[in-house]
Amino acid sequence: EIDIHANQIAVSLARVFGGDFKLLHAPAVMSDLSTKEKLCKDEKIKEVLDLIDKTTIAIVGIGNPMSLNSTIMASGYMNEADIEDLKKYNSIGAICLQAFDKEGKT
Repeated sequence: EIDIHANQIAVSLARVFGGDFKLLHAPAVMSDLSTKEKLCKDEKIKEVLDLIDKTTIAIVGIGNPMSLNSTIMASGYMNEADIEDLKKYNSIGAICLQAFDKEGKT
């Protein structure tokens, strides 16, 4: 649901508290290094990346990669075989596509 998406939360918080926000509209995973390099040269993406050193707060979501209905699955970044691998490591959540267990180990 859009009201719990990290982007929407960032926009709402910025509006309520009079802050600024920038959304990074880029894929979480790239097919190869040249794709990443090309994207980093894109004017809008570069504008956001150039602000990283000035950033004081980043809002990211905590996902549940174990759910077949998760955003990670819906976006195609993971498949059922990946989920089975995560189960072997007792994964319980993910932040920025980094799965972690109940101790916080990735």
